[in-house]
Amino acid sequence: MATGVMRRLHTSLSLYKNSAFISFATLVTAVSGFIFWNLAARLYDSHIVGIATAIIGSLNTIFVFSMLGFNYSIIRYFPEHREKVIGSALPISLAFSSFSTAVYLFLIRDVTDLREILSPALFAIIFISAAAGSAYNLLYPYSISQRKAFHGTLMATIFSTRALFLFLFLDEGLFGILLAFCLALLLADIYSLTSIKNISFSIDKGYLKESFIFSVGNYIGDVSNRAPLFIMPMMILTLISSEYAAYFYIAYTISNIALFVPAAISMSFFVEGSHGLTDLKKTMKEAMFLSVTYITVVAVITVLFGKYILLLFGEKYVAGFRLLVLMILGGYFVVPFRFYTAELNIKKRVKAVTAISVIRASLFLFISFVLVLYSKKIESVGFAWIMANAIAAALAGAIELKRRGDGRSDDTKNKHKGSTR
Repeated sequence: MATGVMRRLHTSLSLYKNSAFISFATLVTAVSGFIFWNLAARLYDSHIVGIATAIIGSLNTIFVFSMLGFNYSIIRYFPEHREKVIGSALPISLAFSSFSTAVYLFLIRDVTDLREILSPALFAIIFISAAAGSAYNLLYPYSISQRKAFHGTLMATIFSTRALFLFLFLDEGLFGILLAFCLALLLADIYSLTSIKNISFSIDKGYLKESFIFSVGNYIGDVSNRAPLFIMPMMILTLISSEYAAYFYIAYTISNIALFVPAAISMSFFVEGSHGLTDLKKTMKEAMFLSVTYITVVAVITVLFGKYILLLFGEKYVAGFRLLVLMILGGYFVVPFRFYTAELNIKKRVKAVTAISVIRASLFLFISFVLVLYSKKIESVGFAWIMANAIAAALAGAIELKRRGDGRSDDTKNKHKGSTR
């Protein structure tokens, strides 16, 4: 009994310790990103900053598509395959990143604002940045998969130095901004690679075969979850105006940052579950309760001080206050969605995760389109966010509860058979 209590205490400590590190890493990344662009706007010409934001924004898209779902399978399959997961995932991701970057450079060769500055040197820094960023986005979850999230926090801290490098490359113009971004990524990658022991950059067919469906399913789900951020601003711009598209983007970004703690806890829960967490159900209930308590505190703060937070971006952005409140309140449904999908991933029920994620994104976009089309109000997006997440959470919960019920039914049948013998 004492051994069981100690094991449970160790698991809880590991869960919340790593959650704290993941939360801090997310906060550091978000704040340093804001500082980076704020400094760039003050130190560099606005035309140069505009081009840099377009290039780095495109690079971030390449990062997302180059992960190929490995960011999930690395965590889930690390306990079985150890260092082979990163050794296999990195070469494939980097190859896909290089291909995507080559396509991107081919497509932008005739862009008027870029035609005069395109050069082998610019191509090289974009290629290196794409590779470094793609590696970063796999090395970070790899550090988490080992239950050593503090390595991920240190990676995020090193990456945050990109703001300081802006001063170092001040005379380089566009190259200065891109160099600052690239160098910080490279340093973070170097730190991570030097902290990994016994890594071998070779393709392990066993891991790839076993994790293929899992990686592809989570890849589709991950892209679906991110899609609204890319699509919604254009939808709002078309249906209302460009100003309201900006209000949405800021409110959506702030709400994502505000809800980073539940996201970190659910990620840490996924890690612990992948390592064979024994009391999965009880641990999930405790983690969900903590997450909901946090959201309640954030919701109160948002209602009281949300307008002042939006004022930091400009007086006009206060028009997005109601949307911000609704996005935060949607967190009450985002929490069960995240935890139920984490539980499904732990049990490798990836088809359900993919389906729920696609349904959630589709509902959010569809309901938003209908409500905004008829109301012409930005708050409609907030109501759509709540409805889409509520339906997705209910669906994920129903799938998992049905599975548990089927499991209990099978157990009862087996016991009955045993007793009749």
